[in-house]
Order: sequence, then structure tokens, then C-alpha cells
Amino acid sequence: MIKKILNNKIIKIISLLLLVAILPLIFKSSMNLRILIEIGIFSIIVLGLNLLMGLAGQISLGHAGFFGLSAYITALLSAGRLPINLPIYISIPIAIILTTFTAYLIAFPILKLKGHYLAMGTLSIGIILYTLFVNFPHGGGFDGFSGVPRLWLFGEYFTNKILGINKYINGYIIVYGILLILFWFSKNIVNSKTGRAFKAIHTSEIAASSLGIDVTKYKVIVFTISGFYAAIAGVLFSHFYCGVTPNDFGILKSITIVTMVVIGGSSSISGAVLGTSFLILITYILEYFQDFLHRVGISISLMDFNIFVYGFIFLIVLLFLPQGLIGLKNRFFKWSKRDDKI
Repeated sequence: MIKKILNNKIIKIISLLLLVAILPLIFKSSMNLRILIEIGIFSIIVLGLNLLMGLAGQISLGHAGFFGLSAYITALLSAGRLPINLPIYISIPIAIILTTFTAYLIAFPILKLKGHYLAMGTLSIGIILYTLFVNFPHGGGFDGFSGVPRLWLFGEYFTNKILGINKYINGYIIVYGILLILFWFSKNIVNSKTGRAFKAIHTSEIAASSLGIDVTKYKVIVFTISGFYAAIAGVLFSHFYCGVTPNDFGILKSITIVTMVVIGGSSSISGAVLGTSFLILITYILEYFQDFLHRVGISISLMDFNIFVYGFIFLIVLLFLPQGLIGLKNRFFKWSKRDDKI
């Protein structure tokens, strides 16, 4: 009975919309809204990577590079760092198109690799893009730069002055509006002919090819789509934080994004958002606990061990939850069935 209710499509949609609407009412402080916006931005990247890894079975350790490329392009074009200074409604589509096209071009040679060779190849792409961010003449080096204009829902004056929506609620509405659209788009891809082709490639490229599926074509498509998601997240990141630094898009960030996919459940679209939320909240819990220890006179930097914590959680999930956190739902349904029988 419980499973039938939870699996009802209309109930799922209503519950999701209610959750998105209620969250900013419960977590009203600017810090909490900032965390929610960060979860939303990274959920967009993880959704794209989930399609690549979980659906098509291809891995990428360089997606933070595409994330950063989009953020840097729109920032440079709109912050007055170049001889031309474009309004954000022009710089944003330019950044998304150029980043998506870059992912498309890279997909052809990189997806000829398989297994750990593919992982190392995508890792090298991330390193190349990170080096570009650091050494670009107008990019500010390791410090990056600020002064990137904020993206407002209906323009700053109308949104802030007339509607009374502050920058955090404004960012929340934009980020989660886009996240819901991309979530719906991802669900439709999974259930489409293209999604079934991705699944076939994941199961066996040889078998998929024997069934008449153009393996190269579909691998390029899924890699390009994931790059498109990263590009959207990049422009949102740049225009919400109003600045960029290379460290926001380094190799550790790529590894963190992959960890989010695995922890949430690489075979589930919902798991992408769940894994992102879990890992980001863990980071802020460590930060809060570190501040608490400092207040009681214990000087320790827990944030230096966040990668260790990520690795430990990653290992626990691989050992005990191979389907990720979303797999707990399946276990719950098994327990509920047992209780119904009793």
C-alpha cells in the first residue's frame, strides 16, 4: 500500500513541488539559503554526470573543467575583464553554447578510450582546463576575480525593490526552477529510446552494436548532454557568487562530483540530488563542528580532513550500499512487505 502511494506519479510531482516551495520558508537565514543554492547548483552537474555514468556507463573525472569553463567565459564577458563587456543575458548563452560545443568536440577522441584509460583521459582534460583558468591573462591567476554581475529573476530593480525579493531567495528561485526543469528532462531521457540506447551501451557495447545501435553516436550524445548540464551550473555559480577562482573547478572538485553520483546512487536520477545534498551537508557539518571546537579552545582544522571523510563515506557506500543512498528506499519497501505479511 505504501509503495503504491509513493510510486503514484501525481503524488510524486506534488510532493516535489511542495518540498521546493517549503524549504526556503523553513530555512530562512541567509546561510541556510546559501547552502540550499549550493546544493541546487551542484545537483545540476551531478544530474548530467549521472546520465553519463549511471545510464551510459562512461566515467568522467574532468567535469569540473566544463563547470569552470562556462563560469569563466560568462564572468570574463560580463565583468569588464575584456575589451568587450556584454550584458549577462548575452554572456550566459554564449558560455553555455561554447562549453557544450567543447564537450561535443572532446567527446569524439576521448570516448574511444575505455575503463581506466577513459578515467585518466577525462582527468587530463580537467587538468588542462584548470591550467587554462590559472594562466589566462585576464583571469586573475590563482586568486581569480570578482565583480561578476548577479543574475536577477526580473532585473535587480523590479525583483529587489518592487517585489522585495532578496538576493538569496532570488538565487533559490532561479536555481531550483532550472533544476526542476533539468530533473524532468533527465527523467524523460531515461524513459526514451535514447535512454534505452544508453542502457544498452552500459550493459555491453558489443551487444548494443549488434542490435544496430550506433555506439559512438550515443556516447557522444550523452557526454555532450552532461557537458551541457555542467555549463548551466557554471553560469549559475559565477553569477550567484559574483566571482570565480580556479580552485572552485580543480581536480578535487571533479572527484567530489563523482563521489556525489556514487553516494546518491548512479542508477537513479533522484539519487543524484540525494547524494549532492548529503555530501554538501557533511561539509558544512564539519565546518560547524570545527567552529564549535575553536570556541571551546581546541584548535583543529577539520576542513583539512574533508577529503578523508569523503573517501571514508565513499568506501562505506561501496561496501554496504552498492545502489547508493537511494537503495535504502528499496530496502524500506522490502521491510514494509515483511511487516504486511506478519
